[in-house]
Order: sequence, then structure tokens, then C-alpha cells
Amino acid sequence: MYRMTTGLALMAVFFTNTAKSQTIEEGKKLLQYERFQSARGVFQKMVDANPQQAEAVYYLGQAMILPDESTAKDLADVKTMYQKALQATNNPLLIAGIGHIELLQGNSAGARSDFNDALNLTEKKNLQVLNAIGFANSNPDSKNGDAAFAIAILEQAK
Repeated sequence: MYRMTTGLALMAVFFTNTAKSQTIEEGKKLLQYERFQSARGVFQKMVDANPQQAEAVYYLGQAMILPDESTAKDLADVKTMYQKALQATNNPLLIAGIGHIELLQGNSAGARSDFNDALNLTEKKNLQVLNAIGFANSNPDSKNGDAAFAIAILEQAK
């Protein structure tokens, strides 16, 4: 009887920890499969647990703006969320995220400035930032993206 109780207790702990430990990679996979609401839930839990986790904040914003039904209010909300997170940590991924929002809002010059700031902060060596900038500029929803710039940035990410 003792072994059975101990076994059940260990299983409960295992399943509880597994359910709680959703990761950035799991959320990114959900984004890849266009499961935006599920991804948003994963990233929101991470941000609620640690609001200074810049990567989770960035991907939460992406989950909010990538669906086709995202609105101008969604863009403004994500931009505000990124700016608020930047006050706590000057993370180049968040700066690239703001550049993405700027492109979607039609401000190509502001976006390019943000992208250059992010690149300068990382000395053009952070693959995650390079990919974020490349994606923002090659995103078909962004009519103001610069495909040549995206290709040049993504070439550096090799």
C-alpha cells in the first residue's frame, strides 16, 4: 500500500511539473503551426511569472499581431507592451519587435531606425534578433518591408 501511495504521489508531482513547465520552444512551435491563441496562453503565463523575460514578451507580442484578424488596436497594445518591457531591460529583441510594429503601421523610417539600433546593440551577432528583423521585413502582411534588407540580414544569420 505504501508503494502505491508513493507511486501515485510521484506521478502527481511529475504531471504537475510537466503541465507548468511550458517553454519558449513550445510556444514557438505553436506559433509555427498558427495556433495563436494557444501560443498566446503559453507566453502570457511566462510573462505573468516573469515580466522581465524579454523573449517571452517578444513572442507574446508576435502571437498577438500575427493572426490575420489583428487590428490597429492590437498593434498599439503590443507596441505599448514592448515599450514597457524595454523600460525594465534594454533588450534588442524587443527593439526589433517595435520595428516590426512600426512597419505594420506604415512607418518604414522608424522601423529601419529601430532595426539598426537592435543590430548595433548586438553587433549584428544575435541570431534571434537577425531572424526577427528578417521576418519583419519579409512578412507578407507588412507592405512596407524591405525584401533586400531582409535578405541581407538573413544572410548574416547563416
